[in-house]
Amino acid sequence: MARNDKFLGSSFSQRLLDTFRREHDKTPFDLFFAYLMNGMVDPGVIDEIRYLGVPTCNFSCNNIHQFDLVDELASHFDYNLHSERDARAKFEQIGAKSVWWQMASNPKYFKPMNVPHDLQVSFVGANYALRTRYVGYLLEQGIEVHAFGPGRQSGARTPLRSWAKYAKLLLDQCLALTPERQYRAAANLANHALRCYLSARFPQNLHAPISDEALIALYSRSQISLGFLEVYDGHDLRRAMLQHLHLREMVALYR
Repeated sequence: MARNDKFLGSSFSQRLLDTFRREHDKTPFDLFFAYLMNGMVDPGVIDEIRYLGVPTCNFSCNNIHQFDLVDELASHFDYNLHSERDARAKFEQIGAKSVWWQMASNPKYFKPMNVPHDLQVSFVGANYALRTRYVGYLLEQGIEVHAFGPGRQSGARTPLRSWAKYAKLLLDQCLALTPERQYRAAANLANHALRCYLSARFPQNLHAPISDEALIALYSRSQISLGFLEVYDGHDLRRAMLQHLHLREMVALYR
């Protein structure tokens, strides 16, 4: 496979292909199933797997408003599973085969649990868009929000490492040559400063990522489970913030 530096996951691409070939030699695969987006893997990896005679399938969601996350990769797969029915036309326009695979909640696993309702408000998710600002605002108003996700917990990094990252973000902002890079660097710097402030002031409310089992229990433990329905248009911090509705919210309402 030819290496291509434009792909963020070029190193991952090579490891993925090497691992696949090694395991395929031991026991041939019946199917290669993935959850990949543009930039995560070189499309040549998918082409190589198909060349070896293994059917390939990729799953993606949010394709109505974020199809640009998979539009460069989808046509390299034999099949593309998508959760929104009306996304089919988008796949057809680029010559990609699609299969509508509607989301659902398995009642065997996702069901109310008999646990104490010991949390007033909870949120689970990555630090994206305005989520941290919302959590911070609620905490400042005395609302006992408990947020779970990558980098949220107060001991996620030592103060030295935290300041090292802060310094790097500041340096990136100073060295950024294009307006886009300057904007992203400034946004990352402001977001990191807010996270450090909240971690110092509300350490008991910010937590590490949790397991699937703990997540299910968390819904039953919480009187209110928050969901923030905003994304940047095209994941571009310079563009408008869009409101949308997750399919999982509909599952939660049904539950």
